[in-house]
Amino acid sequence: MIKIVITENQLKKILKENYSQTNYSVLCEVNVDYYSSEIENEFTLGEISDIEAKEKLEIFYNINLKHNQHGISGINLTDINGVNSINLNLSYYPKITKMVDNEIITDFNYDLVEKEIKINLDWKNVEIDSIYKDEISYLGIQPKLSIELGCDNNKFFVKKLIIYSNLYDIKNFIFVSFED
Repeated sequence: MIKIVITENQLKKILKENYSQTNYSVLCEVNVDYYSSEIENEFTLGEISDIEAKEKLEIFYNINLKHNQHGISGINLTDINGVNSINLNLSYYPKITKMVDNEIITDFNYDLVEKEIKINLDWKNVEIDSIYKDEISYLGIQPKLSIELGCDNNKFFVKKLIIYSNLYDIKNFIFVSFED
């Protein structure tokens, strides 16, 4: 085994040459996925018509490049973050329970109820999904975000927070064309 002693300045130089980091941001359309039997069973106030984001969401992230003597040897997305919560519009048809001939019958009132709900976002557990090469206009996080909701006792929560990137599977890139 060989032991190599280097100075602190030499170490900084090596790290600077081997890694570079840049900050980026992207404004994302938000897709809310709420179709599941769990939500149907747990949301007892009525039948959901729609859940949608009120606004776009800005995501901040870093791209770390690892270099070696041949060029770039690795690309990673790091420090992905954004706001701590998002307001969503919940539209639903309220349930009506009534007695008919000594039998309880559940029906829906077809006057749509709209309600704003606040959902907390946990960026530490964000999932990164790859996109197809045909959709690439730049390298980084693409301007779409998916939120998969869960529900417990009529309260919604985020089950999955998914961003889309063409850096996720960089080894499969054969050719990238950038057009204005």
